[in-house]
Amino acid sequence: TGAFLVYSNDAMGNRIPDFSYAGYEGGGVAIPASIVVQQTVSPGGGDDTASIQNAINAVEALSPDGNGIRGAVLLNSGTFQLAGTLDITNGGVVLEGMGTNQTILHFTGNSRLCVSVFGSGNRSTVGATYNIVDNYVPLGATSFHVGGSSSIVWGTNTTVTADSDIFTNGTLLYAYNWSGTNQTVNGIAFTGTTSANPGNVAITGIGSYYGNYTSSQPPFSSLSQAYQNLLRGAEYNSGTATATLTMNGLTAGRVYAVQFWVSDPRGGGTIGRTETLSGSNVVVLAYNVPAATGGVGQYSIGVFTATGSSQSFSFVGSASTQINALLVSDVTATGYQPVNPPPPPPPFSVGDTIVIQRPVTQPWIDAIGMSNYWSPNAGLQFERTVTAVNGNQIGIDIPLCNPIEQEWCTGLVYQYTFPGRISQVGLRNFQISADFDDYASNLGAGRAIQFDKCENCWAGGILINHFYNGFNLGNNAKWITVEDSEYVNNTGTNAGPDAFATQGGLNLFLRCGSTPDCTLYHVGGTQAATPGPDVLLDINSLGQAYDCEAHQRWAAGLLYDRTTVASSNGGNTGIKFQNRGGAGSGQGYACGYSVMWNCDSKGSINQIPRVPYHYNWAIGRGSSAATWNHYADDGIFDATNVLVNPHSLYLEQLKERLGGAAVENIGYTLFTISNSPPSQSAAIGTNALYTVSVGDPAGMGNIVALSVASLPPGATAGFSPSSVTGAGTSVLAVTPSSSTPPGVYTLDVIGACAGLSRTNTVSLQVAKPYITRISVSGSTLTITATNGPLSQRCVLLASTNVALPLAQWKPVLTNQFDAFGNLNLSNNIILPNIPWEFYILSQ
Repeated sequence: TGAFLVYSNDAMGNRIPDFSYAGYEGGGVAIPASIVVQQTVSPGGGDDTASIQNAINAVEALSPDGNGIRGAVLLNSGTFQLAGTLDITNGGVVLEGMGTNQTILHFTGNSRLCVSVFGSGNRSTVGATYNIVDNYVPLGATSFHVGGSSSIVWGTNTTVTADSDIFTNGTLLYAYNWSGTNQTVNGIAFTGTTSANPGNVAITGIGSYYGNYTSSQPPFSSLSQAYQNLLRGAEYNSGTATATLTMNGLTAGRVYAVQFWVSDPRGGGTIGRTETLSGSNVVVLAYNVPAATGGVGQYSIGVFTATGSSQSFSFVGSASTQINALLVSDVTATGYQPVNPPPPPPPFSVGDTIVIQRPVTQPWIDAIGMSNYWSPNAGLQFERTVTAVNGNQIGIDIPLCNPIEQEWCTGLVYQYTFPGRISQVGLRNFQISADFDDYASNLGAGRAIQFDKCENCWAGGILINHFYNGFNLGNNAKWITVEDSEYVNNTGTNAGPDAFATQGGLNLFLRCGSTPDCTLYHVGGTQAATPGPDVLLDINSLGQAYDCEAHQRWAAGLLYDRTTVASSNGGNTGIKFQNRGGAGSGQGYACGYSVMWNCDSKGSINQIPRVPYHYNWAIGRGSSAATWNHYADDGIFDATNVLVNPHSLYLEQLKERLGGAAVENIGYTLFTISNSPPSQSAAIGTNALYTVSVGDPAGMGNIVALSVASLPPGATAGFSPSSVTGAGTSVLAVTPSSSTPPGVYTLDVIGACAGLSRTNTVSLQVAKPYITRISVSGSTLTITATNGPLSQRCVLLASTNVALPLAQWKPVLTNQFDAFGNLNLSNNIILPNIPWEFYILSQ
């Protein structure tokens, strides 16, 4: 509505995701236009692989600039013969030619891979993996809650008061105190020890013993003697060493409670000390309450479900790490829960790079009807950056493209590093061609260009001629833009080559096309578990017996935006979100939470599992020729009989997130402005009219606000209407007033939208004052004038000799222009001795 998209959320908070983060540098950033050429290569007449590779290696060895760019390898005009693959393995290298008809890489190699942009190593996990604890994280979410890496949930910190503190719920498994003697408190028998490894408990990180943590001062002295004895000894280590305590003798699947005490009532330097217990949350215990001699310690009771025969947790003191007593009970039957547990700590920090994983589980496989085709697997893995931490709530930079539902799976989160991933590699302005047609037996390797283990890279102005697969963006490639490129005359007739394929998320194919001569191929789409968002915008393809589709095994967050797939023989082609069932060894539902926006194809398919809160959308259509095939498991169809506004979802989302400049940075003009006529003239109090035309070349339906600057003094102006939506016109009226001096003025006509402004100029001539009437009635001379500025004084001069200099003429009458720009002068003519008299009206 108005100038912005309005999103409708379902009952779970799901909404169409924001796709605008796809593309180089996260969308809306211009690809570097001019790179310093560091190496130049010309065709050598034989195999040119080594000479080009050597040039690439030389640039890779240079130091990058502040933007990560090392320089360009320029391929001169001509045909280069390539028997091998060109490998770019370091960032900041641009391989560019002179144009698709001037620089040709003619590929003859057996590797079936022409250009490879490929980093090194793999994504590595840092630290623990945490569970997402929200019941439902909706589509489009930018925050969620996590649980800790240990399963113990600690209850609140509680100050020691009396024997009744001792936990009696459930069945006692064991209890220890570090006084060195057995103690019984509240009916619970504690085994006395002075060891860090007393039977069922093993402690690392501390190993000293002290047995006189006592005081004669209350409140400690007011405790029962048995309770005082229980707390008088401790295993400890001075300093801030972290200790790990392992409880053994457990049974997997049973629920246990653990009570942990710390106490030091001695006073002096121990006053104010604390100890932190860590599990899935964190609790801080005080050594003495009040913080004075005689202050009592605190305890906490935690609960966990054993996953094996042992369970560990850590604790660390502010100045001395210690444990005074420990109790473990089986509470499976009682269902005991910790009291007021503190929230889990933030396991991540702002700026951390994380993976958010939605595994494919058997319950979900069964629910969507894929039991015959799929097995549990890692599923979708979204790379994101932490933007906020609030307790155990984590904020991320890019919305999720798939819900994470406790009903079907437990989402996982972990920090990662990928030091070998390269960036700022560009390919542009050349053709890749080949002659061979034997790709049917070499499907996997038959690729013209491959990007993987890289980010923030690009390709533009590439022509792929007579190759099997065109562009392939691997599952570790992200923020890649492929623009203004063509895939033509492809080879292969079975299994279907891909012109533009992505396995990684956050990638953008922009203004690309294909006109192959084969009868079976895929224009562009995704593979298994492609995480999204991924966008194909303004893709135009012509062929026969082919499609443009998400290909297999649940990709998420795919946008086909103004994509046209036309048939050269009148048959169905189709843009497809479909259940491929057993095709390709069980590819099943190819994608979810994906959108077709104003697309144009015959026989398109939009399917989604008939499970609540699972969606695919088809919105708008590119032309009246677009048709759909319908099924029982259809997704959502909305306004598919019209071209909807805005014409592009990606561009509109980009504009709303980053402003109009982001749209123009990637090669689109947000709006234009022009004026007609270029010049006008106006007298005081009259209107000069101009028609202001606003263009909308990208079909955005912008609201362009109009204004005018550099008006003449005293002039007013107005637009009708004051803004233009989409393409249209407005009339600008400029009105000089009586205070407007005559002259020629240049006015700035300004259109503004989404932080962008356009200025066009018009010329306005404000006429000089002029006489409108001279009359003589009897002996009275009357002169009227108009178009004069307010209060401008005029003098009526008289002379009998018209040849006299003006300074010698006699002033006979003075008046000034009124508020309407008019002047009136009347003078009695007296001619007693002269035959005539001449008059001049002067300012």
